[in-house]
Amino acid sequence: MRIRVDCPVDLEIGHLPPVRANLENLSQGGICFAGLSSSRFPARSTWYTVHLVDGQQVLRFHGRVAWRQGRRTGLAFTRRAPGHDLLVQGALRRLLQSAISGASSPLAAKQASA
Repeated sequence: MRIRVDCPVDLEIGHLPPVRANLENLSQGGICFAGLSSSRFPARSTWYTVHLVDGQQVLRFHGRVAWRQGRRTGLAFTRRAPGHDLLVQGALRRLLQSAISGASSPLAAKQASA
């Protein structure tokens, strides 16, 4: 089941610095981001780390691009660790709590001061 989240997050792609994206939805099989050029996502499978806008790490996963549509990109999870389903459920809980609380972002503050 795909859960619509629609939450701003800071996303690390591989070892690159985090960038702001909108996490649109999350399921046991994958995740969808909006607001980034599809060219930011490598064609090969790589590690991704999702942080709440307050800096708290929510989910680290290995994934590959499953589809692209404009500024939306769907990633399929690869290399699922034991307990993957529980990790995704925990990430959903934290993301939804963050969306409700509207936490501020250290990345946004850093960018604003630059």
